[in-house]
Amino acid sequence: MAIEPCPLPNRTSSPAVSDTAQPAPIPVASFTYRVGEGRWDWSDEVYGLHGFTRGEVVPTAELLLVHSHPADRESVAAFLSAVPTTSGEPLVCRYRIVDAAQRERTVVVFANDIPDAHGRVSAIEGVFADVTKRVRDEVQELAQAAIDGATASRSVIDEAKGVLMGRYGLGADEAFDVLRVLSSHTNCKVRTLATQLIEVLTRQPPVDEAVVLKDLESALRQGEDGDQVRGE
Repeated sequence: MAIEPCPLPNRTSSPAVSDTAQPAPIPVASFTYRVGEGRWDWSDEVYGLHGFTRGEVVPTAELLLVHSHPADRESVAAFLSAVPTTSGEPLVCRYRIVDAAQRERTVVVFANDIPDAHGRVSAIEGVFADVTKRVRDEVQELAQAAIDGATASRSVIDEAKGVLMGRYGLGADEAFDVLRVLSSHTNCKVRTLATQLIEVLTRQPPVDEAVVLKDLESALRQGEDGDQVRGE
């Protein structure tokens, strides 16, 4: 039985999104920074993002910094220091807000300068795009993909074990030991080896079982002679 060397993993593109499946719009909240006055004007939605209502607090750069996630505070400080001095270049910052109730939200802030009649920057206008749900959905999709991958891997390995048990009268542990030793011998992950083994042993017309047994015994002997057995 010729077990093929393991190929390098291929990057596969994500399934195409149906034209009819339109993502929900991202909530946005607007703000203005008056450069000459050093004053921030927030929309009601910006107050809401921070867990306040209009009139409860005075919007300031310090308030924005206090309600940023500790791990993101340095990048937020850099963004805020650039706001009064920006000239023609849009500003973008992604960070996590920790609101007054200690709830966490992920936002992307976009800001652009507004020049006066003399070309000087008089104000900065921008929006907070609340991407919390998008980020949460992405994390859930990644987690589900990992679970699905692990389940598929186990299913393939169990099927290969079943083929070995049925063909050669092995117990479940013995069949898995065969897979592990072959994995070490061929430098191939157990799941990939299991897939190849199923293809070989269930091929039509049937393969020469004497050749298969010879290869299995050879691999097992080499494993017993000191090959390191590699896990899944």
